[in-house]
Amino acid sequence: MIDSLMPFAEIMLMLFVTLIVVLLAYYVFCRNGKNGFRLMALLSLLLMYFLYCDKLDKIYQAPSYITSFEQLNTETNWPLRMTMMQVEGEQFVEAVVFPGKLPALIRLTSFRSGMPAYVFDSMGRLVDSTIDHHDDDRYQSKWEAYKQRKEITETEFTKMIKNHR
Repeated sequence: MIDSLMPFAEIMLMLFVTLIVVLLAYYVFCRNGKNGFRLMALLSLLLMYFLYCDKLDKIYQAPSYITSFEQLNTETNWPLRMTMMQVEGEQFVEAVVFPGKLPALIRLTSFRSGMPAYVFDSMGRLVDSTIDHHDDDRYQSKWEAYKQRKEITETEFTKMIKNHR
């Protein structure tokens, strides 16, 4: 439960810092004219928005050293929506991060239409990934053509990996 609250707490802290910066800018520029305040407030809000978007990407993107499903599952502890697909006679599993409604709404504010997705082969090795599975053209052209998909659970995929070893 605490792990799921940490990203939300960090975002709330960023919003609180933004408010403090805007209030400080108002105090500093109040006497010197409102144009300075408006410029400082706008720059502060833009900077905090870009930091906010960057923070969301870091929250929902797996670390770069992840090379297998076991590592992803151990390191991130995200709920995943998993589907198996047949691609030219081979089985692959797509795991899309599914954080729930509130974090998904927060993520949409950063203009991402989808969540990160990871594709694994039948041995559990990471084959491909993307930060936004809906807007990444490279990822879409490579994996979305395979409409014949079957939903599976993490337990089923773990068994499949063990059977292929």
